[in-house]
Amino acid sequence: MLLGLAAFFCLVLLVCVFVVGLLVEAAYRAAATDFLLLRQKKVSKEKATLLSASLWALLRKSQAGN
Repeated sequence: MLLGLAAFFCLVLLVCVFVVGLLVEAAYRAAATDFLLLRQKKVSKEKATLLSASLWALLRKSQAGN
């Protein structure tokens, strides 16, 4: 009886460790995805800023020539 009870508690402990591992992995993946999305937005915003700055420069040059 005592051996069966100890085996049951070991099984419960292993299941708990497995579930915690899954939760940690899911949180890690979510954080990595958020980081990549934020980085992608930042790069897109920088490219948009560079593009608009270059368009303004071309517009100024064309107006200065007139």
